[in-house]
Amino acid sequence: MLGVPLIAYHSGSQPDYYIGRFAKHWTIPRANKIIASSQGELGMLASRYRVPWKRLEVILTPIDTSIFRPIDRATACHSTSLDPKRRYLLFVGRLHDQVKRVSMLIRTFTSLVVDYPDIDLLIVGDGPDEKRLRRLVAEQGSDRVHFLGWVSDTKTKVQLYNTAECLMLPSRKEGFPTVVGEAMACGIPVLASQVGGVGELIIEGETGWLILPGDTEALKAKLSFVLAHPEVVASMRPQVRRMAEARVSPAAVAAELRKCFQMESK
Repeated sequence: MLGVPLIAYHSGSQPDYYIGRFAKHWTIPRANKIIASSQGELGMLASRYRVPWKRLEVILTPIDTSIFRPIDRATACHSTSLDPKRRYLLFVGRLHDQVKRVSMLIRTFTSLVVDYPDIDLLIVGDGPDEKRLRRLVAEQGSDRVHFLGWVSDTKTKVQLYNTAECLMLPSRKEGFPTVVGEAMACGIPVLASQVGGVGELIIEGETGWLILPGDTEALKAKLSFVLAHPEVVASMRPQVRRMAEARVSPAAVAAELRKCFQMESK
């Protein structure tokens, strides 16, 4: 109404769930530019709210790539009291199983461990389903799933990422999870569901692996590949880091934002 150009950020949820959802049909199309975290989200805004594609842009959440970076794995293991002779899979996130599907990850992992005696699963986070997930681990009879609790210290998070073969994220839904950007900035490939903005960074077989949400067989097959081919996983790490620098480093995100603001200021 004031004639001031407006750039809006759409954060990934379904707008129809919001309070005031009817107002969204009026407000969303009137932004001069809308930033979102995935091409799929842009498609939803274009089809449901009739936002012209020229007003839509994918820009990912910035990650401080000077802090989240590759470090020596043995040092990272010793700093987190982990055995550098073992291999680790890592989950980082809220223990809300309906969304994150940690139970699916635990069941898949425990079905494979007999063939890979040097692998442990590290679960970092807390949430409403922690007790139920701990019971599931006990029922599976595994002593190789470790709950590390919530980790707020950035230095410890960087160390944990650097101990891992890959980050695991079999979620049912996501926006753009920062853990994916953080892990990849550390050079760690990601095995995740193809939801939200996850696919913006993961190139199949180059920076990680994607499965359809809830596809247990695909998760098992791709996890088996990760466990059986450690040399392939290790060889991916430089490309993983380069992808993070190109898409989520502060410099890369700032350059994309600058283009948006320059375009709208003309």
